[in-house]
Amino acid sequence: MALSGEDKKRRKFSFRTYPSVNPWLAFLGTVPVLVSIIVFGVLPASLTIVMSFTDYDGNWATADFVGLKNYFNFFTVLKTDVFSYLWTTLKYALFTILPLQILAVSAALLVNKNFFGRSFFRSLFFMPNILGSTVIALVWKMMFDPISGPFAQMLASFGKNSAFFGDPDISLWLISIVTLWSGFGFHMTIYLAGLQGISREYYEAAEIDGANGWNRFVYITVPLLRQSVTICLWMAISGTLGMSDMVLLITSGNYNTKTFAFFLYDITIKGSMNAGQIATLNLYYFVLTTTIMLTYNHFFRKKEVEL
Repeated sequence: MALSGEDKKRRKFSFRTYPSVNPWLAFLGTVPVLVSIIVFGVLPASLTIVMSFTDYDGNWATADFVGLKNYFNFFTVLKTDVFSYLWTTLKYALFTILPLQILAVSAALLVNKNFFGRSFFRSLFFMPNILGSTVIALVWKMMFDPISGPFAQMLASFGKNSAFFGDPDISLWLISIVTLWSGFGFHMTIYLAGLQGISREYYEAAEIDGANGWNRFVYITVPLLRQSVTICLWMAISGTLGMSDMVLLITSGNYNTKTFAFFLYDITIKGSMNAGQIATLNLYYFVLTTTIMLTYNHFFRKKEVEL
């Protein structure tokens, strides 16, 4: 079919809507990322698996292959305090995961309203995330100083006293409070983004139908925040399972605060086991945490599909 002069002119000056990229050039662009994954991810993981079959303790020349001995010896390690460390981790999770979500959602609902000073409160709630773990731990250790801290002074006015972080009965509770204070602002921003993505038309229609504030929250806000909840719970669970920094900085694992992640760190630093045994413990814990997270993914993905 012959083209008219106008059509030929349009075709001559038309632009392509996709770039012509050399596939080898595209591959070269991914090389730095692939190298980083291999060097900092695949190789350390592979080395850990290899070490778990040996009695390696810093010198490969003297390391011997021990087969599954380290894996079987894990069950003798269980006779010590491993279960207590897992129980401490579970208690810490119960103290923090759900309370963190409740606190973050409440803060997001507050700062999502239009009132004077809203930006100030958003910044105030997020501020702890700017501080490092060391600064946060130092501030709270000063706050709960059993001699000169403000909480000690308050208790003294009632004729009471407490060791706070040095009290085995409440130390884990207090570390959980520190975690809630330092972490809820970040989760708040995720929930706030979710709230701002909900159309006001849903709420206006519900108000016309006579729905009160609680019903609007339960039947509109919560279902439409499902993706934000999934993200925040994922981060909270994974962070809880790997939490060791606050324990190290505040109590050094004493006073019934030694989580399993801190236990792994502690035996690595102190060298109370050889590297092969430590690698085996890490792999067991990796399997446990991976199972938990995959179960979580399966459950919430199913819920999102139903939604």
